[in-house]
Amino acid sequence: MKRNLCIGCMKEKNLDGPCPYCGLDEVQYKPSLHHLNPNTILNETYLVGKVLEEDQFGITYIGWDLKRERKLAIKEYYPNRYVVRKLDDPIIIVKEAEEVIYEDGLHKFIEEAEGLKKFQNLPGIVSINDCFKENQTAYMVMEFIEGITLTQVLKKNDEKLSVDVVMRMMEPIITSLSAIHRAGIIHRNIHPDNILVSGSGVAKLINFASVRSFIMEKERSFSMVLNPGYAPEEQYRSRGEQGAWTDVYLLCATIYRVITGVVPEEALERRYEDQIKLPSAFDIQISKQQERCLMKGLAILKQDRYQTMDELHRGIYEGYWPREKKPNTEQEKVAEGQNYGVIKEHEFHGRRKVFPNKVIPVAAVCILLLAVGTWKINKDKQDVVLRNNSQGSQLGHIESEKTSELERETRAEESTNKTEHIKEEKETNTEKETSKPQKQITENRTLIADSYTDKSKKTTVLGSKIERKEILTITFLDDLKEIPKKAWDVSEDKNEAVMAWTEKNGDGYDLYIAANGKITANQSCKELFAGYENVKEIEFNDCFDTSNTTDMRAMFKGCKELNSLDLSSLDTSKVVGMGEMFYQCEKLKKLDLSEFNTSKVINMAWMFFECMNLTDLDISEFDTSNVTHMEGMFNACKKLESLDVSSFDTSKVTNMEFMFGDCRSLTALDVSGFNTSKVVNMAWMFCNCRKLTNLDINSFDLSNVENKEFMLEFILIQ
Repeated sequence: MKRNLCIGCMKEKNLDGPCPYCGLDEVQYKPSLHHLNPNTILNETYLVGKVLEEDQFGITYIGWDLKRERKLAIKEYYPNRYVVRKLDDPIIIVKEAEEVIYEDGLHKFIEEAEGLKKFQNLPGIVSINDCFKENQTAYMVMEFIEGITLTQVLKKNDEKLSVDVVMRMMEPIITSLSAIHRAGIIHRNIHPDNILVSGSGVAKLINFASVRSFIMEKERSFSMVLNPGYAPEEQYRSRGEQGAWTDVYLLCATIYRVITGVVPEEALERRYEDQIKLPSAFDIQISKQQERCLMKGLAILKQDRYQTMDELHRGIYEGYWPREKKPNTEQEKVAEGQNYGVIKEHEFHGRRKVFPNKVIPVAAVCILLLAVGTWKINKDKQDVVLRNNSQGSQLGHIESEKTSELERETRAEESTNKTEHIKEEKETNTEKETSKPQKQITENRTLIADSYTDKSKKTTVLGSKIERKEILTITFLDDLKEIPKKAWDVSEDKNEAVMAWTEKNGDGYDLYIAANGKITANQSCKELFAGYENVKEIEFNDCFDTSNTTDMRAMFKGCKELNSLDLSSLDTSKVVGMGEMFYQCEKLKKLDLSEFNTSKVINMAWMFFECMNLTDLDISEFDTSNVTHMEGMFNACKKLESLDVSSFDTSKVTNMEFMFGDCRSLTALDVSGFNTSKVVNMAWMFCNCRKLTNLDINSFDLSNVENKEFMLEFILIQ
């Protein structure tokens, strides 16, 4: 017997006119030309109703199973970029020259449906009942869930739900995803619009996205598939490896949104500067265990996240927290050898900045640095440039700088940092200290090469037990006549030719370094001032001789409060390494390096990374004829409006990844003279240069470039 079913809700109605249940008037309902007509029958079994939703890859209809007499949902494979449909004709017509990608996508659609049919009884995922081909396309038949999307639920509840409610809601989804992951199926598209919530509060995940991801990879079109704020960084890259960890991020981003009312920052933005707030900062009730598990799931790099849903479940619901894994292979340890500032991906990405004043306590700095890679680099092996596997970049090709001069100039580090620690002296502002008797000094006046951390893993000042974060100013002097008793020996030869002391200044100290005459800088000035995060001034007073210095890597790294710096007296004629030299000097506004002699420099990687307030940078006289690494050189110099690199000799450069990334204020840049014949990696080179509308790269030689991912992402080139 034929039933009069409403095409809007599939409930039986007796009268013509609007449906008494859902209000749909079939006379007024006009489907789009490319939609199947209502009451079309598919596979001799399924009655088609109105459209429930549509995206770029498919159309979902409400339906009715004529044999089992039940409501269901029918999803049609309809990638609208490649197909059309004539009026009143259900047959799909594939556009010319799009047959291959359409057929491959069709195969993926069917493959996914067949795979999901095996999991019809999972509590947190919509059940797939059938899959078949018809009308030169394919259809997936699913259970119909009486409910609304999680997005709609949020709109009815002031845009957020309690942590307890959300964790109960998400547990079936987590366990269900765990099961399908073991079968090799990844969802790839988790967000509140793809979670349906029934009237009883049961949540189920819909809209798997293997077809989306497949077409994204083929078309290299990321905007057509990603959900900003929910998508992890690997989904922005054609070579980004996706797996269960991808769904972990997507689900944790969804949970974060639902409990805080705020969508997380985009993963790409977090790579430049991670300012994501902890959920507890939103004044919500969440346990510390739940919070740290959620944030681990939201780690920017996939290797820092939970790798499976089982691990996430154990953390959130069973209170388990994994022990820190210690590196046990050479590949997991820091690259050793003549490595002038080439760093791992996680040494600059995924930094957490959760402190309101952006000054990270020193213990946290140490933990962060130990987690992302130490700076201790031996000098008896080849220069290794680690490969950035998580981005599929070529950051890691191995390059040996086979010049005997480089080997000679870098051996100096092996003999550094041999001074003993002294006890921190008690100081008062009211007592006048007696001067220390002076010896006749004729010995070497070379300053020790101060490493960033001592054996106790505390950031310290020139072999003392004073922490670097306590220092507010640093002053060099050329007179030892009246030094205080508390001064300690900081000379390389331990001959008291160079002395240092501190004077109380409010809550911190002023540091003084003195000798009778000019102080000779060590061959290695690597990290000499790194981690002095509260230093506002460094005064060299023309008494710091760097004429024999070969290594200035990370020399001022992390001097976040440094607001001015006069380097005109420094001799850089023998310097080979300048990688990370001004890394995260966040408050520097002006830097004049016009007198720098860079003729021997090999590495300038990440040299000015995150000099976020730099507006005036003079590098017009840079000689870059020997430079091989420029990756990240100006990355995240967000306020730099102009930059003269027109004279750069890039004939030996092999890596330009992130070179100008996130220079979002640059309005003009002349790179037309760049010789890129040896460059292997240009990924993210101009990414997020939002105001750079006239960029001429027509002369670029791309013959050796292996990675150009997101090279011009977010640039509006006219």
